[in-house]
Amino acid sequence: MAVAVSPMVKRPLHVLSSPYLRAEQTAEVFRETAGIDRKIELTAALLPEGSWGALIAELDRLVEAGVENVVAVGHNPSISEIAGMIVGGSAFVRVQMKKGAMACFNVDELHGKVAGELQWMITPRMVRSLAR
Repeated sequence: MAVAVSPMVKRPLHVLSSPYLRAEQTAEVFRETAGIDRKIELTAALLPEGSWGALIAELDRLVEAGVENVVAVGHNPSISEIAGMIVGGSAFVRVQMKKGAMACFNVDELHGKVAGELQWMITPRMVRSLAR
């Protein structure tokens, strides 16, 4: 997956990950494949019980530091809820993030009702289909 999507992601990148081992390993594979020198930053905002509000706090801090492009690796149910908050402004809007899926969101307003839009999404199944 990382090989398939890393050319589509704007540089420079900052990588956030859940502190759970599997997410951290996934983030590390992406970091290495994309040639990112900066270390992965772990955050509880991307745990299964994480929230858009907690992630906003992390993103606000990064924006203040001049970071523009962030890769976030997390877990369900929070990652699907966060995706829904970005595109629909509500916890009731769901973007179903299947296990291993990757998505790109253009977020232009962290504190607005609707923060941004979905640019693309790819699942492991899609990558396997393309490889055939």
